[in-house]
Amino acid sequence: MATVEILLATFNSEQYVSSQLDSLLAQDFRDISVTVRDDGSSDRTWDILNEYAQKDARIKLLPDRTSSGSAKSNFFRLLLASSADYVMTCDADDYWLPEKVSRTLAAMQKLENGDTDIPCLVHCDLKVAGEDLGIIAESLVEYEKLTPSRTGLKQLTAQNNVTGCAMMVNRALLNYITREPEAVMHDWWCALIASAFGRIAFLPESLILYRQHGSNQVGAYNASSADASLSRLTSKERNRTIYDSMFRQASAFAEEYSDKLMPEQKKVLTGYGEMLGMPHIRKCVRLVTGGYWKNTFIRNVGQFLVI
Repeated sequence: MATVEILLATFNSEQYVSSQLDSLLAQDFRDISVTVRDDGSSDRTWDILNEYAQKDARIKLLPDRTSSGSAKSNFFRLLLASSADYVMTCDADDYWLPEKVSRTLAAMQKLENGDTDIPCLVHCDLKVAGEDLGIIAESLVEYEKLTPSRTGLKQLTAQNNVTGCAMMVNRALLNYITREPEAVMHDWWCALIASAFGRIAFLPESLILYRQHGSNQVGAYNASSADASLSRLTSKERNRTIYDSMFRQASAFAEEYSDKLMPEQKKVLTGYGEMLGMPHIRKCVRLVTGGYWKNTFIRNVGQFLVI
């Protein structure tokens, strides 16, 4: 039987982690394991995790609690420690609906179609929820105006549409990750691997309550809100940091998998990565000539303004 491992990253998560663990242990697919890595919490998170691990043998705590410095690094350490057939990454502050694992696994096995040697990624939709798990929006895809059908390498280089807490990857994909790369985030890197070397499928079911609160590392963005859009456009330092990390990610991916990428794929990645350090006007020209478009008119206008 296939093994499914849920990788839970925690950091000062005492307020929500019990609720999340309860939702994981209540999955209708019972043959799961939950591997937890705490990133040096200073609150009661570690005590709570130990209490749950003592009650349920499916929960395993990694002993290394030294700070990795970021959620991204915490997740990559978990991914590198995993040996399961299928892996799902999990934030400590969300809540999984009971059928999340079973529905995602079924979609994964359909995508593989019997060939487990092909890197595959499946991700589902999410319900956007408030701090008390009251529903804000039934679909994150609609809320953020995302386009999951954009699975091409050029499309995903310019804009990620995979949410880490909603994805499952197979062992063939994980075998491509041998160290922590210079990625923007673990989910984005996994999406690039699946796009370049395998397959991606979107499950249009909201199988998770994506909790929004004041301490979200990323959080949901209401793309229909003019105020929210304006706030993003005017955050110059934030935008510069994000785009620079995107350029570095593209270059790092091209270098990491240089011997596996097709020439056209390398061209896509290096062309995007070369924008790091370019003057603004040259970046704008490269966006057009390279065809690095986002999925909406507003987002494309925005990138020309802030890049």
